[in-house]
Amino acid sequence: MKKNEFLGIMQELNIIYGERKFPLTAQTLEIWNHYLGEYDATDIHEAVSRHVKKSAFPPTVSELIEEYKNIQGEILQKASEVDTIFWAIVAAYPCATGGEREKEAFARLTGGDLDNSQRALAITRNIVLGWELSGEKHIPPLHEFLGRIKL
Repeated sequence: MKKNEFLGIMQELNIIYGERKFPLTAQTLEIWNHYLGEYDATDIHEAVSRHVKKSAFPPTVSELIEEYKNIQGEILQKASEVDTIFWAIVAAYPCATGGEREKEAFARLTGGDLDNSQRALAITRNIVLGWELSGEKHIPPLHEFLGRIKL
């Protein structure tokens, strides 16, 4: 995160918290940058947003770091769930291997979104079941199939 991004956060916090303002000095920005500068700006903004929604008091650096870690944990959890869904699709789809082309097609289709991934799994299972019931012999490769799905 850059120092000027901290200035924006401090200005926002000063507006929200009124009397409990942070001094907008070079020293304040330097200290916040020292402790939070290594973190992603988007996620720090999200941490600030979450803090503002649940606390009547301005955040401390440690509170923002804790919230940042929560956000990172949620991102990892979501990525893990999306990956699990991909492998469920591979398991359900005849002749799927989980290769790079299939992973890329899945990523393009879902955009890494958990809801989209779940929809793709449901569609895949329904289509495969339909093929099994109909005795369909020609089944496209998974990457082609995923390229045809509309979520």
